[in-house]
Amino acid sequence: MFSRLLLSSITLLLFNGCSGARNWDYEPLSIETYSSDDSKAKFEAWVERDGRNHVFSAELTISYEMDERTMIQGTLYSSYSGYEDDYKPLPWSIENQTFQQFVIDFYTNVSYANLKPCSNLPEPANAYPFPMGTYTFTKCEVSGEGLPEIMAEGYYKIVLSSTGQVDVGFTGIARVTTKSDWRYY
Repeated sequence: MFSRLLLSSITLLLFNGCSGARNWDYEPLSIETYSSDDSKAKFEAWVERDGRNHVFSAELTISYEMDERTMIQGTLYSSYSGYEDDYKPLPWSIENQTFQQFVIDFYTNVSYANLKPCSNLPEPANAYPFPMGTYTFTKCEVSGEGLPEIMAEGYYKIVLSSTGQVDVGFTGIARVTTKSDWRYY
């Protein structure tokens, strides 16, 4: 009887400790955008305060067809100090690939999953070819869907670029901290 209770308790603790929840919080610090041709793609973004939190907002206007000629690449860097010279590349990157492959590999599970609540992005079934139009991102907070569950504290920089008919992209910097309510079992 006691051994069953002990085994049940250990099993419960193990499953509770393996819940798959992320152990980190983040604070966006800056976001810089660029476009080689504002008549084809105009991208503006900013970090703002929303109560106690920092969030980001953006407006992206696409006036060209993002098709097989459009390539996407993303690189993630980390730094303990936040100094520019300290950033080191991480393996969590998006290799240079067609926009169609990006939609298959990342759009549904990462981009759309995290930005759906705060934007008017097209649903994954309608994301290729990407519809022309203006997309707004209002007070976005990344939920962590599709991202690593455990991240070291420090500063992270993501550089995401799209090339083809127009070069457009952004560089975002965020500070990651361990969740204050994270418990190890």
